[in-house]
Amino acid sequence: DGGHRPLDKHEAVVWVGDLNYRVESNRKAADMLIRENMLEVMQANDQLRREMSKGRVFGGYEEPPLDFPPTYKYDKGLDTYDSSAKQRVPSWTDRVLFKYVVGERGDAVVSAEEYGTVDDVKTSDHRPVAARLTVLLTPRTCNLPMYTDLGSRACIVQ
Repeated sequence: DGGHRPLDKHEAVVWVGDLNYRVESNRKAADMLIRENMLEVMQANDQLRREMSKGRVFGGYEEPPLDFPPTYKYDKGLDTYDSSAKQRVPSWTDRVLFKYVVGERGDAVVSAEEYGTVDDVKTSDHRPVAARLTVLLTPRTCNLPMYTDLGSRACIVQ
């Protein structure tokens, strides 16, 4: 519809999930970088960060600092990165991104208090990521049309 993006209607948006972006590297180099805790080198080769910095994806979104090792691909139940014949490069595929609007449509501020991985959960080849976000909204008069299925227009959290 003329380039309009439905999510732009909201004051705050949090995007969470397996975005499937990878680190561009070879496995041997990635293993060394993780072992030496040189995560910033891996982050510089992270496809999502590169595409965001070029303005190609998730325009206006932010991500908290990636201060934890890659969360994919593990051998299920173990703390070992992919030992299969494919030897996939460890990556941050699961992410939490957010954006907020300050201005004419309303005021919202989102800040990340914590962002990390849940290392105790080993039932998948991914380690889950978790974020604790604070969302501050400024109360305002809402002139949105009534959502009849909700019965109210005072507060809508989607």
